[in-house]
Amino acid sequence: MLNIEKNLNEILRRFIKYIIHTALIAIMLIYGPCNKLSTKEVISITLSASCIFVLLDIYSPGIVVVKKNDN
Repeated sequence: MLNIEKNLNEILRRFIKYIIHTALIAIMLIYGPCNKLSTKEVISITLSASCIFVLLDIYSPGIVVVKKNDN
């Protein structure tokens, strides 16, 4: 039972992270550029960037640096 709860917590954590990331990209594309983008362009760029982020997060979730203590 504990393993299922751990997996659900991880899924929920990643889902929230992806939603926040997608919203930030959309906000940046709406208010960032000097030349306004159309809604269709904002949606396509946002979805493309979010999909790439999800794939990178799944296949390389983190980098761990291990420091060896050579005495």
